[in-house]
Amino acid sequence: MPKKHQGKLLSMEKFREIIRLHDLGYNQTQIARSCAVARSTVQDYIRRATAKGLSYEELQGLSDSEAHQRLGKQRASSVSKTEIEFAPVYRELTRKGVTLALLWQEGLSAYAKLITNSSPKPANIFSTSATRLSQLS
Repeated sequence: MPKKHQGKLLSMEKFREIIRLHDLGYNQTQIARSCAVARSTVQDYIRRATAKGLSYEELQGLSDSEAHQRLGKQRASSVSKTEIEFAPVYRELTRKGVTLALLWQEGLSAYAKLITNSSPKPANIFSTSATRLSQLS
């Protein structure tokens, strides 16, 4: 199955169809074929709906955004990006025994106190930061 839509949210029409077919007793492979999605996607949405106690009938009464919110699949609307000041980092790197990995770990410890669940993943920040830092030197 092509992965051109990997990581994107399903349309609510397709999601409701997955839950409808599940409620009718179809297995995950049959649902995946019928809806043209990966079986793991079907499994993920069924698990989320089951965990939240949502049936097809209940989903019919919810708006698309309400359903995504209840399932924990809403789009990140306001993710704040933290800009890193590279001059102090570069100064620290000139000290003996200081490595980028060490500074990164210290930064993560400080950052962990400030973040919430909607913050960007630290690995993504690190790769971007390492690239920008290498451009400074």
